[in-house]
Amino acid sequence: LGLTACTNTSEGATNFSSKYVDLEVVVNTRDGRILVDRDTGVLYLWYKDRDNYGQTLTPLYNADGSLKNITDFDN
Repeated sequence: LGLTACTNTSEGATNFSSKYVDLEVVVNTRDGRILVDRDTGVLYLWYKDRDNYGQTLTPLYNADGSLKNITDFDN
């Protein structure tokens, strides 16, 4: 999955939006975030390497292989 957007990506940002995606931060930690797609409800994990070598965005899955939705989320 590739994500390209012109938006505020600073540590305090809570929304990541473009014409392709509309994500909102649900959980913010030192190394990463759990985000929800506001249109579909699908949850994503965004992880930033501590040494700033890279970043990863991936959807979260349930045990049965289905996409994890915000209704499945237990903070």
